Amino acid sequence: MALYLDAAKILQNNSSNGSLKSIVYKSNLKSSKPAVYALISECSKLDTLLKEVIDRAGILEQEPKLSPLLALFLVHDLLFAKDGIATSVGHPLRKAIDRHKSRLRSELTRARVRRRCGSVLALKNTIVKENAPPASRKNHVRWARVNTIRSTVEEQLRTTFMEYRIVDTVGEVSAAQPGDKILKVDDNIPSLLAFPPALDLTKTAAYQSGQLILQDKASCFPAYLLLGNSTPSGDVIDACAAPGNKTTHLAALMQSNLITIFACEQDATRSETLQAMVQRAGATNVVLLPRQDFLALKSDDSRKWYDGPRGLAATSSSKESNQYYLT
Repeated sequence: MALYLDAAKILQNNSSNGSLKSIVYKSNLKSSKPAVYALISECSKLDTLLKEVIDRAGILEQEPKLSPLLALFLVHDLLFAKDGIATSVGHPLRKAIDRHKSRLRSELTRARVRRRCGSVLALKNTIVKENAPPASRKNHVRWARVNTIRSTVEEQLRTTFMEYRIVDTVGEVSAAQPGDKILKVDDNIPSLLAFPPALDLTKTAAYQSGQLILQDKASCFPAYLLLGNSTPSGDVIDACAAPGNKTTHLAALMQSNLITIFACEQDATRSETLQAMVQRAGATNVVLLPRQDFLALKSDDSRKWYDGPRGLAATSSSKESNQYYLT
């Protein structure tokens, strides 16, 4: 029950500034902070549906020990969590929910039928779309970059997205209904694809093998604009490389040029994220400089940096072959 009590405490006592994630991780909690953050995040997406089900079932009037927030979290896990409510069956608040579980599930079914959704997943997608503010509904799509180190756009269209229909505009993608299998090949960034916002690509084999990388369109411009139509003759320094989306994009664009990308990241935790991203993408032309402050590098035109077994080291190199681009 600590999970639900901690989640309720976060929302009841939240008077500080900052993102939900930062507030959760700075709080003194008894339960897992990632679990608390995930629970609050998921409930916030479906709060209107959960309140509708709770109100129509009338459980708050019949169970005075249940607060509205606790009811929201407990009913969410009863209806949607894979393992159900994460507390013992003998806990009084668990019993308060279990006494009404048949009615709650019936109200969920009625909510689905009212919205003409064929499945619970379709209902969830509909609610998320209903709750989205107007500004986020317009041209809101999910972007994914085909990692050309491991695959090609043509291969992905032939395999992962063989059942998808290619449309002409991003507007068609953003207006897609839950379950629509459509995509748009971007007009500006090669290898970038746009999908409906509710689509979950993380379960695809292409994503898990590093052939697909989730990356917003704006994040794809730096590497593409840096390279342009030219053929760089020198190496590249990425001064603040984590989490690695731009770094691996640049690596994919430059993989045939025999150019090395030196990726600096000062923060230790973010360095680990960067390393995992580079390995997953198969970017062998990236040399990692973990826990390295770019501003602390002591290099000149006569030295080339690399990440050796003892940390940062340098070897001689001619000025002509050692040009750096900063990202």
